[in-house]
Amino acid sequence: LDPPNSSNIFPTIYVSQLHPYYINKAALFPSRKHPRPGPVVMEDGQSENFINNIIDERKVGRGRQYLVRRVGFSKEDDEWL
Repeated sequence: LDPPNSSNIFPTIYVSQLHPYYINKAALFPSRKHPRPGPVVMEDGQSENFINNIIDERKVGRGRQYLVRRVGFSKEDDEWL
């Protein structure tokens, strides 16, 4: 929850308005499957994907590589950059 940063309002949450979270089961609800976001194509024609987080780091030669997870992708699509 992200309440507004106003000192005039006391953050109140009504428990009766909360609902449990259920993981989407694609077999039961195929219409709920969200498509993966495509790359952002810049004006110069290059494509970019947004990185959600850096999971791991490794040393390769004199440099480093980072295992990243892109926004909208699962763990199977992690990539070393």
